[in-house]
Amino acid sequence: MKKNIIRGILSVVFTIVILCGVVTGVPRIIDWLDEELVNREYREEMLQEYSVENIDINAINNVVSGNSVNSVSDNSMKGVSDNGISNNDRSTVTPNNFVRVDDSYFEDALFIGDSRTVGLREYSTVSQADYYAATGLTVYKAFESRFVTLDGSDDKLTIEEALDQRQYGKIYIMLGINELGTGTADSFIDKYTQIIDRIRELQPEAVIFIQGIMKVTNEYSELSDYIHNEDIDERNERLSLLADGQQVIYLDINPLLCDENGDLQEVYTSDGVHLKAEFMSVWVDFLKQYGIIL
Repeated sequence: MKKNIIRGILSVVFTIVILCGVVTGVPRIIDWLDEELVNREYREEMLQEYSVENIDINAINNVVSGNSVNSVSDNSMKGVSDNGISNNDRSTVTPNNFVRVDDSYFEDALFIGDSRTVGLREYSTVSQADYYAATGLTVYKAFESRFVTLDGSDDKLTIEEALDQRQYGKIYIMLGINELGTGTADSFIDKYTQIIDRIRELQPEAVIFIQGIMKVTNEYSELSDYIHNEDIDERNERLSLLADGQQVIYLDINPLLCDENGDLQEVYTSDGVHLKAEFMSVWVDFLKQYGIIL
């Protein structure tokens, strides 16, 4: 009799424990389901092309250095060495007017960058290009970090090693957001210049596109300890001087994405720094305006 009572009590206690566990776990289950739904919707965004019909191409004026198209600044009269880039005789590109291109233009292209370029790789239509991109990548570690794999190999190479094995027609670089918390503007430009120099040695036939550092929202700039749009403007100005108008071209998408105060518009981002997947097509469409046909 006593055994039956004890068993009954234990059964009730066990049932209560199970029910408490279920009740406690319900919010976690709901949170997990919500997160999965958001992730699924975010992944589906990559399949949708943002309409670019209303993009004013005139807003892209004054965002390219090193040529004389669309009233942009012309650095082609400056010698390469004057821009801080070592002179050499292997430049194969002369100052060009740009042409509108399609996705096939990027078949021999390489994109080098940090998490923003990772987003371009994951959520844009430019899938035929190669990407040497990693979250947190900086100019200081670009040629030291081992994260590049080629042709399905498990061997991890540095960007420099990979560039020594494969040739490209165009190389797009966007680095600089993570560096704002490290070093100075001078050390940043010095290291960037060294990278451009080395890429030109390894890729003598490639056109190098320096992309201006994409800015952040006003709120992010105001609250961040070290990422501020004023500093991004200063570094972009100095990056633009690295363009020689022949083999190195400077492109700046910021006028297309920023508001009248020069801050990244909130609509384009969910975290104040990275473009939403649905707006990667704006970035791609911008790059397509500036094709160089040799």
